[in-house]
Amino acid sequence: MEIIFFVFLVGLVLMALYALVLVFCAILGIPLESKEKVARRQQIAEDMRQQSIEDETRRNIAVRAAEQGMSV
Repeated sequence: MEIIFFVFLVGLVLMALYALVLVFCAILGIPLESKEKVARRQQIAEDMRQQSIEDETRRNIAVRAAEQGMSV
């Protein structure tokens, strides 16, 4: 039981240290990731957004075509 408590405390201390490092880096403006990783993630997000717009456009065209076909 004492060992479990000790492991729990060690985990809490490690998480607290990690939080302090994150805060310290944020205050000083130290990047935690390379610029390449950030740029790649932003490019992926932009590609996904563009794909979503294209899918929505195709869906709208299909709905309009179906509505015109039904009204004839």
